[in-house]
Amino acid sequence: MPMQRYVSSIALLMLVATASILVACNSSSSGSGTEQSDASPYSSACSISFDTYGKGVESGFLIDEYALDEPGLFVIRTREELERFWTKHAAIFFPQPPLPEIDFSQDMLIAVVDTVEPSGGYALCIEALTAAGGEVSVEVRKIRPGPDDIVTDSLTVPYHIITLAKSDMPFVLKIRG
Repeated sequence: MPMQRYVSSIALLMLVATASILVACNSSSSGSGTEQSDASPYSSACSISFDTYGKGVESGFLIDEYALDEPGLFVIRTREELERFWTKHAAIFFPQPPLPEIDFSQDMLIAVVDTVEPSGGYALCIEALTAAGGEVSVEVRKIRPGPDDIVTDSLTVPYHIITLAKSDMPFVLKIRG
């Protein structure tokens, strides 16, 4: 009976740690700022609204041939760019999930994909998009597990994919944390 209580306690701690990470990421995942009817060009510094399409820690960028040496920013403005990204991102799933339905005449996707991490407890959260100086900063927070955190013992690849109004401006990745 003591062993069952120990296992239950460990499972509860893992659940609480996972929930904490998800709450931290979701607290700002809907974007902020004012809605723009024309996403580019921006006449002055402003925040850009976005919606989360998906986020998680399982991505095809885990496969050696797709693995990244540093966190990557994918700016997806066309169906062809989406197909190239999705082929890699969904490579580990069977069956593969369908391509996102995006109206590329009005919208686009931004994906931030991390490097392969050695365990659970890692996450990427796009917190803001800020247009200034002729470019859009994709502001990302990277969450790492603490030394005493209980995490899964498996390789992970954190990612966050968002949708936003189409823009021709260049996007720059800025990671903190």
